Amino acid sequence: PPFVRLINLVVRGKIIGNVQSDIKKLKEKFDIYKDEYKDVEIFGPAPCMLQKINNNYRYHILLKSKSMKRMQEMLKKIINFYKTKKNNFLEIDVDPVDLF
Repeated sequence: PPFVRLINLVVRGKIIGNVQSDIKKLKEKFDIYKDEYKDVEIFGPAPCMLQKINNNYRYHILLKSKSMKRMQEMLKKIINFYKTKKNNFLEIDVDPVDLF
């Protein structure tokens, strides 16, 4: 069994400035709860390994913890108050197979 659990959050869109703005805004939301969820490590934001696919720029934030429940609690608090810009999308991948 895995020793840690991961959640990969990817913001993608056609305009790089909007994608970067959205991923920074998402990181700011996570920073609000970082003291409450010290058992959840937050990595990023950073460009995805394949930064551009099908004319969509992609940036991601990676969450890492031994407790999936704690990551889900944190994510629920943030997602309820987070909205991407028009034509941007947020993808949430739980225990991703790869980070491409």
